[in-house]
Amino acid sequence: MKSRFLLLFVVALCNLFLFVNLHAQGTAFTYQGRLVDNSNPANGIYDFRFSLFDNSTGGTQFGG
Repeated sequence: MKSRFLLLFVVALCNLFLFVNLHAQGTAFTYQGRLVDNSNPANGIYDFRFSLFDNSTGGTQFGG
């Protein structure tokens, strides 16, 4: 019984230390490319939609 309690205590303590060091990710990202609107450089506020693929050509889309 004591060994079970000790094991649970050690596991809980390890989990506590793992979660204390986690940091949230920021919302900023780097876009390397060119955004155009009717063949002119885009200037203003735009909704930016993007998709993630598992390969640069002919890949499968991740997510929705």
